[in-house]
Amino acid sequence: MELKSIRIKNFRSIEDQTIEIPDEFEKKCVILLGINGVGKSNILNAIEYMDSKRMLTYSLECCKKSKRYHKDIEFEYLFRLKKDELNDIESKLGVPSGVVLTIGPKISKKVIFSINKPRSDKYNIDDLDVTYIGYHKCANDKLIEIEKSEYDELPNEEKAAISIMKNTYKNEIFAKLGAEFEKRLPKINFWKYQPNYLINETINLNEFKTNPKKSIPLQNIFKLYGITDELWESTISTIMNDDEERVELEVELSTSITEHIRRLWPNHKTAIKLRIEGNGVNTTCKVQVEDEDGTNQRFLMNQRSDGFKQFISILLTISALNKSGDLRNNIIILDEPEIHLHPSGTEYLRDELLNISLNNTVFISTHSIFMIDKNRLDRHIRVDKKAGCTITEQINKDNPWSEDIVYRALGTSIYEIIEPNVIIFEGRTDKDLFDAFSLKFRDEWNPASIKTINASGAPEVPKYVKFFAGNKMLKGYIVVDSDEEGYAVLENVKKQDPEFTNSCFDILNILDDKSILNGKTSVVLEDLLPEELVLTVAKDIFKKDFIGFKPDESIMKFIKRNLNNHQFKTNKELLKSNICKLVIEDVDELSNEKIKEKYGLYYDFAEKLNKKIA
Repeated sequence: MELKSIRIKNFRSIEDQTIEIPDEFEKKCVILLGINGVGKSNILNAIEYMDSKRMLTYSLECCKKSKRYHKDIEFEYLFRLKKDELNDIESKLGVPSGVVLTIGPKISKKVIFSINKPRSDKYNIDDLDVTYIGYHKCANDKLIEIEKSEYDELPNEEKAAISIMKNTYKNEIFAKLGAEFEKRLPKINFWKYQPNYLINETINLNEFKTNPKKSIPLQNIFKLYGITDELWESTISTIMNDDEERVELEVELSTSITEHIRRLWPNHKTAIKLRIEGNGVNTTCKVQVEDEDGTNQRFLMNQRSDGFKQFISILLTISALNKSGDLRNNIIILDEPEIHLHPSGTEYLRDELLNISLNNTVFISTHSIFMIDKNRLDRHIRVDKKAGCTITEQINKDNPWSEDIVYRALGTSIYEIIEPNVIIFEGRTDKDLFDAFSLKFRDEWNPASIKTINASGAPEVPKYVKFFAGNKMLKGYIVVDSDEEGYAVLENVKKQDPEFTNSCFDILNILDDKSILNGKTSVVLEDLLPEELVLTVAKDIFKKDFIGFKPDESIMKFIKRNLNNHQFKTNKELLKSNICKLVIEDVDELSNEKIKEKYGLYYDFAEKLNKKIA
């Protein structure tokens, strides 16, 4: 079952708040933002009460205002069942032939703590019914489907008994469902740093073979390498008794965990070294950290900095389990996991937690700006206090200043860190490509201090403009396509806000030499890229050859002309996104000269745009 929301009532500083996980989140991660003391931890703790074994003391945990009126503490968890789970539940319940069991996909579990009652749990289903589409009789306390003719011949007393049996069966089904749902609840993993998440002691492998929990991180190093439960004892036995295999596995295990750490924490140049010594029941394993600074010094993990211990313990636990496939459909909770970490380490940690949320649901609390996912601002929830009560607000991604709301939740403002010049592009791919080229050529261009943002299409650009009008701290610029829609936006902006007259550009404004565009009168971003690349991506998406392109036509118009309107409209954003992704991969991998050669037209555009602002 997948958690979709949690409603919290009368718990600690929370009177009534709901935290949602929107359906459109591919990465099921929610980040709670707020300064210390606003109630972030209370929200995280509330998630734990999904576990039926967890108890609390009403007098200590009830919200003060609610306690005066003896109001219940309530937690309501809304889940969604997948189709295969619904089918599995039906099969487990043994639904008789001729009976249709309808279970809606939305299930809620309500947990109540009252002043006089320790705990009660109740499941509710948005759509639940038992329908009899055939005729039945009772046999050995079971319902057996029969033909109508056989049913018609039954005495009235037996028909009455069948009706009673049907009602009893329906009640039994409802009772059994709660137990089935309970079995399927996601496992809750409230991650907190513990010393046993590091490997500081020498491990006896004979004891480790029969009790892998003796060292959780060492167990995960083996799992990350690919040692499954089925191969566990045989692999450890081989290490203990085969000298040649022992040496090989010592190197391969060290390489495997080092590569995992370097991939997720690339600016921390360390290696993990396993040292396996002895043989038979006396075989031991020691794990050390080696600095790759030419000194070859090795240390125990507990001899490193607090930041190292914090991050490495996450990499050796939930990160390693996720990579090995052993962490799936869990609810993972982390309360300020960035503590002790350098900002760059915090960003790498954020990225890995987002990656883990592809397979799990992750809740994070933070007061660090470096934990913010700028690509998905709506995954953040601002947590604050008003009149002593915790309040929450999901960040609206369509608000032009949603990023500033995020920063204000952390006790700062975007104005304190934002660049003085802000370019508003009409779409995300326009922004991402410009950012990628600006970063790649920063040493050559000596770029201006620029922050880029994007609207969700040209018609949305004007609503961003009003935030720059009369703003002495920020200078706003607009860049749109040279097409009918873009021209209309520029005319509208200049009419409503004359101060933008000299800071509004379309693509043709920026490129001095129009002849390089082969006479195109309508130019969009994709016209600045190699036509072969654009058409190859289009072919891959639409499973169609695009033949007959003429250089004087806008390439996106050409693609649209060769498709029906629905096809193009439905897949336009995917097309633009995949094109952008390929270009950015090239920018990352190719040399500066190769990029100029392959993407000369876009390079010219990006460089000239930067100069106009500088």
